[in-house]
Amino acid sequence: IRISKVSDAYWSPDDTMIAAGNKIFNLASGKLLFSFDEGSDVAWSPNGELIASGAGVWDVVREKQQFVFHGNGEEHCSKHVWSPDSTKIAGLLSRTLGRPAELVRIYSATGEQLLSLRTKTPIENIGWSKSLNLFAYSDDALHILDGNSLKELKVLTPSSQGQVKFEWS
Repeated sequence: IRISKVSDAYWSPDDTMIAAGNKIFNLASGKLLFSFDEGSDVAWSPNGELIASGAGVWDVVREKQQFVFHGNGEEHCSKHVWSPDSTKIAGLLSRTLGRPAELVRIYSATGEQLLSLRTKTPIENIGWSKSLNLFAYSDDALHILDGNSLKELKVLTPSSQGQVKFEWS
């Protein structure tokens, strides 16, 4: 495997492939499987069939782009998070590269937009629970949504002002 100047590498869930820069390699053969548009964040689906990077989602099995993550090209995706069952992907987007994110979009694995949510305050984090079917995002509060309906179930507001950080255990 020859790779020149890679800042990050991402292992597939089954450790048989690696995404390095904007290329995906088979580790056993060293063969370049395909190239994709490089982005600031790369995330493998838990089943290892799809990979998300900046501009979109790619089907690793068919070696082609599955869909474009943000439709109008005016938003920049800084983080991708897959649901544990690989059926949904959430993206944290901002209007300007390097600026705080204020938009969460959730898509099905086939590219159907399921939710687009813009907030008035910067979003700190997004994530799916590992065992429960819940999705959460945080700005100046923690918002917990049902993972299927994407309806807000609860808002937890901290006693002091500022950004809220969370991590599912």
